[in-house]
Amino acid sequence: MTPTLRQAARLAEEIAARIRVFSPPLDTALAADETAPAEALERARLRATHQDHEIHQLEDLLIALRQAVGRANAETGISDLLAERAVLAGRLARLEARAKARPYVGAPQAEAALADLRAQRSASRFGGAEGSVSVPIWTLTEIADANAEALTCRRRLAAIGDALAERNAGRRIALPAGAEDLLRRHGIAA
Repeated sequence: MTPTLRQAARLAEEIAARIRVFSPPLDTALAADETAPAEALERARLRATHQDHEIHQLEDLLIALRQAVGRANAETGISDLLAERAVLAGRLARLEARAKARPYVGAPQAEAALADLRAQRSASRFGGAEGSVSVPIWTLTEIADANAEALTCRRRLAAIGDALAERNAGRRIALPAGAEDLLRRHGIAA
């Protein structure tokens, strides 16, 4: 069985979900009218032991799958692309926020806004020059530059997405022997 990296990621999610819900019980309930408690306990123990063994196999497969995906991601450059994408996503958010900023108004306007704030405070019955006024700091040129750089980031992120899709679909990894049977037993599509 040789899934693509995209298929392997989906398999890993399904295996992890199966492990989360497929846990053996820690105890068993015996009915008050149980006539053979020793046999009932032994059956429960066998079921739990079998479930525990199956979970262990699924965990081993998940480890092998994630290791193989990690190696393939490094070999194909996917890890590098993912790292770049993470940083560019943060940069894009910062640039888009700046692109939406009010433009810089200059020191005279800032001083006028502060004077208005002081006048409002002194007119109040409590007095004082407490509080603050929000004054934009980015110039129109800097806002336009942020827009242009954000566009460049969006284009690069789209190119990274295309490269990731191509590499994820084009690279296959081998799963350990017996993986197909294990997955089939647990209803996980391979």
